[in-house]
Amino acid sequence: MSLKAQLHKPAQAERSSRPGPGHGVEVALGRFQEAGVKLLNERKLLRRVDSKFLMSEGHVASLLGALRPSYAVLLSSDAPMATYRTLYFDTLDYRCYHDHRRGLRPRFKVRIRHYDDRELSFLEVKTKRGPSVTSKVRAPRVFCNDELSADDREFLAKNTPVARDDLHPTLWTNFSRLTLLSLDGPERVTIDCGLNFVSGKQAVAMTGVAIVEVKQASYCLRTKVMRELRKRRIRPASASKYCAALHATRNPRPNNRLLPSLRAMEDLRV
Repeated sequence: MSLKAQLHKPAQAERSSRPGPGHGVEVALGRFQEAGVKLLNERKLLRRVDSKFLMSEGHVASLLGALRPSYAVLLSSDAPMATYRTLYFDTLDYRCYHDHRRGLRPRFKVRIRHYDDRELSFLEVKTKRGPSVTSKVRAPRVFCNDELSADDREFLAKNTPVARDDLHPTLWTNFSRLTLLSLDGPERVTIDCGLNFVSGKQAVAMTGVAIVEVKQASYCLRTKVMRELRKRRIRPASASKYCAALHATRNPRPNNRLLPSLRAMEDLRV
C-alpha cells in the first residue's frame, strides 16, 4: 500500500466517529447573530497576526456566552460547526516540523484542506514571517482529491523554498471548527474541538482539548476575546496542530520549545 493510501484510509474512517461540540456549546452558539457576506468579506485576513490558546472543551460554552454581544457566528451549510480534514505535507527529513521547533522564520506549512460541509478543497501554504505575522495562499482543487498534480507542484515551488518534488504526505488532522467574526474590527476567532490525528494505522483522539486562535489585522490586547482569555488566565501557546499530531503519532525527537504546549494538551486531554 502506498504512503498516500496508508494516510487516507484511516482518516476517512475517523470522520464519523469524532465527538460533537457538546450541548452547552450548541445552545450558546444558537444565541449569536449570523455573519453576513459583507462581514465575512471584511474579515478574510489572509495576512494577519495569529495568537493561539489552549483551553478545556468544557469551558468553551462559558467563553462563548461572554463573547456573544461582540461577535457573529459564521455558518457552514447552515450549521455553526464546520468539519475540517487536513492532509499535511513535509519533506522526508521533516523540514517543516524542525523549522517550527527551532523557531526559524520564515517557515511554512503545506496542506490540503477539505471543507466537508461546503464540499470544497484547497491546497494551502501558510508562511510565518515574523513573531506573529502569518500569510496564507491557496489554490482550489477538486473536492476530496489528495493527489498533487503538476500544477500543484508548480504552485508549491512558487510559494515554498523546497524543490517541487520534495514534499510528501505526512499525516491527517481532523476537527470541528466554529468561527466568530468581530462586529467591532478586523478580527476572526476560531475554536477547534474534537481533534484527532491520523498517521498510517496510528490514530490519536485529543478529546477534551480546544484550540482557540485569534486572527487580527494587527495585534491588539483590548478586543473582547483577548480580554476574556486573559480574565480566565488562558495564556498564548505555540499550539501547532501539525507538530502536536507528529508527536502524538510518530514521537519525533523531543524539543524544549514545544514541550510546554504539548504537555498542556496532554493535561487537558480526557
